[in-house]
Amino acid sequence: MLRKKKGFISFSHKDEVLLNRLKNKLVPFNILNLIQFWDDSRIEAGDKWEQEIERALESTKIALLLVSNNFFESKFIMNKELPFLLKKEKKRELMIFSVFIDNPDEYLKKEAANKELVNELRKIQAINYPTNPLNGLSDSDKEKILDNVAVVIAKALKPKQEHILQWLTIIFFVAVCIFTFNYLFNDSCSLDRQHNLVVSSNIKIHSEIYLDSKNVGIFENATPITIPNVCEGSHKISMKSGDTKQDKEIFVEKNDNPKLVFFNIVNALSY
Repeated sequence: MLRKKKGFISFSHKDEVLLNRLKNKLVPFNILNLIQFWDDSRIEAGDKWEQEIERALESTKIALLLVSNNFFESKFIMNKELPFLLKKEKKRELMIFSVFIDNPDEYLKKEAANKELVNELRKIQAINYPTNPLNGLSDSDKEKILDNVAVVIAKALKPKQEHILQWLTIIFFVAVCIFTFNYLFNDSCSLDRQHNLVVSSNIKIHSEIYLDSKNVGIFENATPITIPNVCEGSHKISMKSGDTKQDKEIFVEKNDNPKLVFFNIVNALSY
């Protein structure tokens, strides 16, 4: 058997929608019990969150980084997670694979204090070039890059010769799962019938956003979030904060340009 490894996903909660899309690509590794990827959504009420993160960092052999302006603006990531991961990578104790959501040059224009840390990260070959970030790409191009994450991880396992057959089986299984998940979760309607949904609110409290009962992101600080790949048709969008939950039935159609739906204090805009 190939030795099971543990993986760690470092990300900003403001990029949680993209995290969920990435985790779909990693399902084959969990099914095969080959790599157990950990992110802080596994932390439960009552857990000491900082200790849980430190424990996960200590045991990880593969680190996936969702690198965005939000990522760089997180004090915990920049002061704790990233320095620790870079130090272990220099000692060849783990591998780092970055997916650039934003071009880091944009962040460095505003904040030069972390320039050395950012440049250290840029020296490590990423899944996509920092100058070709996900933001600005079409949904289909984004999916190609996220698909490539699973392929790169499978190749990074570096099997011994006696494990080559099992490794090839893994590669095949990953490819089949990528196709299946893309079909089930991304291609349930054609690209010309998929739209972005931008959810905004005039309140600043931390809230969870659900689309058709599926958690699609975190809303906070009155910052709008984008829900990609929403098919035309009827949907239920919900906003939950503590014990308070608000629901609204919406209908997304091609002719709306844009579509504005009043959701109590929430506006849902489809374009």
